[in-house]
Amino acid sequence: MRSDVRSFFGWLATAMLGFFVIYMAYGLMRGDSSYFEYRALQDEKTALQAQLNDLQRKKAVLSDQIKLLQTDSTYLEKVIRQRLNYVREGEVLYIFDENEKPRQKWLGFQRETADAGQARIIKTFRGIK
Repeated sequence: MRSDVRSFFGWLATAMLGFFVIYMAYGLMRGDSSYFEYRALQDEKTALQAQLNDLQRKKAVLSDQIKLLQTDSTYLEKVIRQRLNYVREGEVLYIFDENEKPRQKWLGFQRETADAGQARIIKTFRGIK
């Protein structure tokens, strides 16, 4: 009878251990604190860290620009002239539409665009009238 009790408790301990292992494996794969959730949070952390580094670089560039604007009058003039289209007395400002398609003929030369996105001028002088 003693061997029957030991066999029963051995079987019960093995069953409980098996149930515990299955329960832990299930908990590791599913739920709020699963391995997959952990990996997703790690990936999100990596993406946010890269975004933070990019923003810190942009902040440093902007800080340098602010310092230049506060201390360098020639840089300040350059920025005002470029962004606000200011001109000095006697200057003429020409503003071109960037979306406009370039004309094919320009001062007697024909403009042709290559496949690689480069522009080349082919000398086909037709005379300027």
